[in-house]
Amino acid sequence: MFDVTSSAHAVALDPTRLGLGARMIALGRTAAADPGNINSLFVNPANAAYLTEFGATSMFTSLAEDINYTMLGAAKPLPQGTLGMAYLGASSPGFLQTTYEAGRVSGTGNAFDFSSSVINFAWGKELREKLALGLALKLFNKGFSGIAGGTGSGYDLDLGFLWRPRPQLAAGLALKNILPDNINWGTNTKEDLPSAFKAGLNFQARDNLLIAADLDVGGGDPFTLHGGVEWLPKPWLAVRGGIDQLAASATASNTNLTAGLGFLFKGFSFDYAYYNDAVLSANTAHYFSFSYLLPGKIKPAEVVAPAPVPASPSQVIPLPAQTILPLSKASPVKKKQAPKKPGIKKLAPKKRR
Repeated sequence: MFDVTSSAHAVALDPTRLGLGARMIALGRTAAADPGNINSLFVNPANAAYLTEFGATSMFTSLAEDINYTMLGAAKPLPQGTLGMAYLGASSPGFLQTTYEAGRVSGTGNAFDFSSSVINFAWGKELREKLALGLALKLFNKGFSGIAGGTGSGYDLDLGFLWRPRPQLAAGLALKNILPDNINWGTNTKEDLPSAFKAGLNFQARDNLLIAADLDVGGGDPFTLHGGVEWLPKPWLAVRGGIDQLAASATASNTNLTAGLGFLFKGFSFDYAYYNDAVLSANTAHYFSFSYLLPGKIKPAEVVAPAPVPASPSQVIPLPAQTILPLSKASPVKKKQAPKKPGIKKLAPKKRR
């Protein structure tokens, strides 16, 4: 049941918390510290600082069996920092309108459709070596068809930080929805997107092994943990798995399992994720993402002539000493004559009689 007129103030759900990419979901929804990944920059905008080339991404799924969920995004590095934009849309048709009167919920016989969308503008830049800052502006739009005043819109801001003490280690922090009373409805109802923060670690244990962990705090929910592992048995194949906690109440949470695969080829990637909801089977879903990242320009290696290798003492062959005879009258040294040059023999001129 959706009711947009029953309260002058309500709490809304930020759709971006559901996930922005199949890879992220397969890793237990970890993305607070994932430098250079095009999907993670819409979770923590500071991740955008380490995107080196233009990229585009997308995601498709169906939630609760009838909510279609679509995401499209792109990002481009610039001298002033990396800019990204993503569209997130969800729609569901065929809801029945109800009313609450005399302590009873009753149907009106009318049906309506529900839609929700977010446009996310993200920016990230490395402020100094190993430290990056990011900002994200989110524009929200919601609507119920056929209901008077059933449309709402608003905006909010995210602030992100990323620290890379080592090339294989990253730590991220994202402050989500830092503005109050974000969405205004046509019925003068206001919705507040709860402020929260998301912290995470990303550790590249090996060239083909990644370990990630996130912690979500705030929004009236208990602490929730997220973790994931990515293993590349082949350069073109990624195997992923994770755990994801969702708040069930103000004091309890449910733990769900995630898994997925990724296929990589010349900048293109196809990612699949399976999310198993342990409590509500209708929320078990399959996620599909298709992305492209323009290959970076590789600087040609400088050709350096190899230095001569000195021979070891065992490889030096001693030469016989030259014998020098003393000079004496008995053994005069003859001066060598220069060889005669070949030429035409000259004839002596004849004498005249």
